[in-house]
Amino acid sequence: MAACLSAALHPRCAAIHKHNRGTHVARAAQREGEALAPPLPPPPPQVGWLWDKKAADTHKRLQEQKLRPKKSLGQNFMLDDNVLASVVDAAALQPGDLVLEIGPGTGNLTRHLLAAGALVTAVEKDYALSEQLEVEFAGVAEMRLVCGDVLRQDVHALLDGMQRHRLDWLASPAGQAAGALSGTQAAAAAEGSSAAALDQDVQQPAAAAQQQGQDGDSLPQQQQQQQQEQEGAGRRGVAGGEHPARVTVVANLPYYITKDCLNQMLPLGGRISDIYFMLQDEVGVRLTQADPGAADWRVMNLLTQYHSRAQYLFRIDRRKYLPAPKVDGAVVRFELIPPHQRMPVPSEPDFIKLVKKAFSQRRKVVRNALRPMYEPADVLAALEAVGLNPNARAQDLTLDQFGQLAWKLHEQTGGSGSGSNGEEQQQQQQQQQERLEAQQEDNGGSSA
Repeated sequence: MAACLSAALHPRCAAIHKHNRGTHVARAAQREGEALAPPLPPPPPQVGWLWDKKAADTHKRLQEQKLRPKKSLGQNFMLDDNVLASVVDAAALQPGDLVLEIGPGTGNLTRHLLAAGALVTAVEKDYALSEQLEVEFAGVAEMRLVCGDVLRQDVHALLDGMQRHRLDWLASPAGQAAGALSGTQAAAAAEGSSAAALDQDVQQPAAAAQQQGQDGDSLPQQQQQQQQEQEGAGRRGVAGGEHPARVTVVANLPYYITKDCLNQMLPLGGRISDIYFMLQDEVGVRLTQADPGAADWRVMNLLTQYHSRAQYLFRIDRRKYLPAPKVDGAVVRFELIPPHQRMPVPSEPDFIKLVKKAFSQRRKVVRNALRPMYEPADVLAALEAVGLNPNARAQDLTLDQFGQLAWKLHEQTGGSGSGSNGEEQQQQQQQQQERLEAQQEDNGGSSA
């Protein structure tokens, strides 16, 4: 009655009363729907001892912990959560995927990897950060922490441990809940055979490439099929399983170890599927966009192309790091090529030596730069035989042209020229490595 009288005395009250009545009905329907709908899954735990979406809060907590990024380790913490999420999205991880994280730092990137369902093995060199990470991730079965320098690790032993970690996870309630277990015995058998196949794939010589020969004829169809089946079995991990047991490497790298990490990981295409590195923008551009003949066409371009398919994904503003380095960063993906799918060469170790030797004296023409590995007359004859400029320098040649040159020199010398004077060659390679490190050195580095 009071409502009706109010409506009669005040015409606007009728509209207000109608609106309120509609709101009550809508809320009642919403409550009824919530009672019938299944409960939403809980959000992933906010683990990571410095986890925070706000850069200012992360900075504040660093100060509270009295921790500073170590310049000696090239540490630059990533402050932007969107960047970390974009890296994990680009990796397209599936539950049960194996991820090797180099330099977890504060654990912020680790948290994203775990939220994607990955089984993470993180290698952290900083002892203080390792202690914090060990405490915060102690109850997370999907996380393994290794305290040490990744460049001093036995990578094959590390990858073997990751496969065992996956086996344990598959047999656990968490693995079964994820729907990735198709029988513990089958998984164990498949993992054992996969590890053996992967080791064989990594260590096998380039016999198939030699059989293929210089003319580039394709391998027999039966052999190609066997290789494809072997690769598929190694990447699945579980016989007939839906989820591939691939190993992905993800890292927010200190800039000064970029080249060393690439040299360590790129040859492992039999065991690692892809690499996602946050590195210096200039280096990312050079590795993915430099062309032969340019000043920035270097030995790492050739080695990167030989071992992988590199793709520049996106740039990272330097201000998103703490402390901010002097240059911007970038995310680059390296899709590793299994050994039997790489460009055929007579001998992979000798081919890599040839490329490094040719670039060790960039200003010299190739026929002189390859001394004493090969006589200039032999190199000149090989260059002319494959239709290359006899006065070409290393930076003028593509990967395919280096391959043609390697085959022709192998044919002319029977492979005898590639092993001469190894001590002098090793010294020159060391000098070249030091020059490249000096060029790449920067005040910034990184650690998530």
